[in-house]
Amino acid sequence: MTNLSLLKQQVQIYSEKVNALTEITENALKKANETFKGDLYLEKSKEINTQYRNTKDEYKVCVLEALSEVVSEFKEKLEGKSTATCTSEAMNDITVLQLIGIINESELKVYAEKYKEYPMILSYLKQIGEQNGYYLDYKNIDDANKIIESLEMKTKDLLENYAPSNVSYDHRVMLLDEGGYYDMIEKSLNDFIEDTVVIVTKISVIK
Repeated sequence: MTNLSLLKQQVQIYSEKVNALTEITENALKKANETFKGDLYLEKSKEINTQYRNTKDEYKVCVLEALSEVVSEFKEKLEGKSTATCTSEAMNDITVLQLIGIINESELKVYAEKYKEYPMILSYLKQIGEQNGYYLDYKNIDDANKIIESLEMKTKDLLENYAPSNVSYDHRVMLLDEGGYYDMIEKSLNDFIEDTVVIVTKISVIK
């Protein structure tokens, strides 16, 4: 089991525990309302809600530990994929292309593949391509880091805001057994790690 699979599992376990805890808490509050009045009820309900929050915080620990493992793993792998320093050949090629100002689709593909580890060169190629009616779409290591940041943010949001009585769309996708958020994240990050720093996703004609 990968660290991301373990994180997905811990998130699912967390939701199941919160579901049960919420039901127990609601029943306890209902019973307290029937049993106590006035200040006694307020005191008892405060005690019940405090216990709910404390128990929920305990449930979060396993998820946060799994999240930390995932983030550390992918950041460590991405460090070995640091973007290469531009060579003189790359700069010469891009300078010539900028001076000529003309490029066709096949040439754009060749240069994009040749310099796919040079984000700065790709940004120049994208500009030249757009001037000639082509859109160069690519992803680089910065996009991979943004995926990791999104993973942290969304997981922590679920821990804070998951509500059994009103599960948001984002949270439902995160809790899917297959084909959900964590599976998509794992595929996206592995694309960067297994292939290259930069992934040229498509070249299309601008209409």
